[in-house]
Amino acid sequence: MLKRFGLLLGTVALLTMSTADALGQTFTWNNSNTDWATASSWTPTGGPPTSADIALFSPNGSTGSTVSNPAISDSRAVLSLTAASNQVGTGYTFSGAGSLTVGGTGSTGITTFGPQTTTFNGPTLAGVAAAPNALAFNVTNGSTLVLAGTSAVTAFQGNIN
Repeated sequence: MLKRFGLLLGTVALLTMSTADALGQTFTWNNSNTDWATASSWTPTGGPPTSADIALFSPNGSTGSTVSNPAISDSRAVLSLTAASNQVGTGYTFSGAGSLTVGGTGSTGITTFGPQTTTFNGPTLAGVAAAPNALAFNVTNGSTLVLAGTSAVTAFQGNIN
């Protein structure tokens, strides 16, 4: 009986690790500079996030009284992006002439939490063509999402909630 229980625990642990690997990792913007592509901009080490990962912008892991807003200068992809108030209680402004593709199986799209404003001023936003609900915008109570400047959205399918 004990041997079966140990085998069951081992199987559950293996399945849990496989699921975690399939979903990727959550990388938190740590406010150390403005370049999305710089590994040291993200916690844990190993960033920036890729198409299997979640990009989190929140006061967790951010330090200082000055906000380092992310600039996307090339083509980037994440599974999901979540933005909450930064460490000084305001929102983030994403700039740059690059593009950000958001989506994939299990994606929650771009989610904003208030009270804050998340602004995309420059980067092009796109969904993944093959994914269900390819590009979803989830703007929660008390938050605002702004597309400004040259930012554009290319959504093969998706939702605005």
